[in-house]
Amino acid sequence: MSHLSQKGIDVENNCKVKEVTPSSIVLQDDRVISCDVAIWATGAEPQKVSADSDLDLLKGFYRVNNFMQSCSHPNVFAGGDCVTMENYVDSPYPTKAGVYAVRAGPIIAQNIMKYLN
Repeated sequence: MSHLSQKGIDVENNCKVKEVTPSSIVLQDDRVISCDVAIWATGAEPQKVSADSDLDLLKGFYRVNNFMQSCSHPNVFAGGDCVTMENYVDSPYPTKAGVYAVRAGPIIAQNIMKYLN
């Protein structure tokens, strides 16, 4: 935080955003924050679509095995922030970060091809 402050970068925590414009962010409390670049950093959260499906969930996310395959529907594959790998449920790995979603894509593609064959 001190490095950000030294660079003149302000950090606003726990704000509710009403609108993002090309030059500002309007908060729910009607404060307007002018900016050149806005970085909206949030944690991963389970989505309603997950709870509404009939796929097995783990901590609110789709439960997948080591092949990124649904534990309840073996014909469904998923990766990225919408999944929790059953063998890593008590581990900090893999974190819910976009880089893992991107890296999972080619592996999921290979796993789908093997599943189909």
